Amino acid sequence: MHSVRTLLLFGMLGAIPALLLARPELVVSPIQRMKIEKKPSQVTLVAVGDVMLSRAVAERMRAHGVDYPFSETRDSIIEADIAFANLETPLVTGRTIAYGEMTFRADPESAGALARAGFDIVSLANNHTTNFGPEGLLATFRYLSDVGVFFIGAGKSRDEAYAPVLIERNGTTFAFLAYTYAPDTYGLGSSPDLPGLAGLDTERMIQAVRTAKESADVVVVSMHAGDEYATEPSDVQKEFAHAAIDAGASLVIGHHPHVLQPSERYHDGLILYSLGNFIFDQITPETQQSVIARVTFTDGVITETSFLPVIIEDLSRPRILEGEEGETIVKRIGNRD
Repeated sequence: MHSVRTLLLFGMLGAIPALLLARPELVVSPIQRMKIEKKPSQVTLVAVGDVMLSRAVAERMRAHGVDYPFSETRDSIIEADIAFANLETPLVTGRTIAYGEMTFRADPESAGALARAGFDIVSLANNHTTNFGPEGLLATFRYLSDVGVFFIGAGKSRDEAYAPVLIERNGTTFAFLAYTYAPDTYGLGSSPDLPGLAGLDTERMIQAVRTAKESADVVVVSMHAGDEYATEPSDVQKEFAHAAIDAGASLVIGHHPHVLQPSERYHDGLILYSLGNFIFDQITPETQQSVIARVTFTDGVITETSFLPVIIEDLSRPRILEGEEGETIVKRIGNRD
């Protein structure tokens, strides 16, 4: 009886390899493959030039409503995943600013207009944010925060001014930093414990970009520098922007010249040396022509760039241009590879 059980057992064991060999091959269907493949993360960022909501612009806002300057471009801004601008105006209560003055101020309600227009983040690192001193700067922080608009390049202390802001969209994390050639206007920024702005310190920027890359997939640097009304970037702009890309930034967005300047593809990054004015009350044709820059990132890499031409009308409101006039404006910012 024992020998019979042994024979049966060996017989069963001998059949197992045959059964294994006879098992149908496991096939993953195309549908199953689609489920397990990672979908590319795509994020669209739009950036515009200087936004100045004082003087004649403020007068139009009082006459036509606080949203008036943004009414013709809102749809193009709000459809982006992230929208960025350089805000050249402190948001604080105070006196009316006359046309021609070089001191700017916008009513606090302007913060809500920025948010409704689709802007997610603004740079405050420029030569007008401090026009109303530390009180005006702190008020600007408060009013922007109240409506959910992030700000960079300024803070309650020096370290806070130089700190990045992180924004996550579609699985991609962006770090934003901002710097200006004029951090110590009105004495602000001279002490590490006072409200102030982030200065155009190349070495500090390089370290900040490298540190930001440890937490973010994409680093964006805002650069407030250059010569006013110059149609070509200065050596200071080029050196600072190149250093930012070399340190790991993907995009540099420039402001201050008030006119468009050529863009540049540098290594794997993009430099927009100057986007000109987006909302401003200057009167020369060059200062009234600008673009909405649209940059698409796929898995953290720039895969597409386009420019939507605009012209400022009524000293306050940009309008999207079509046709030959718009093409002429776009050519002035075309990439220099």
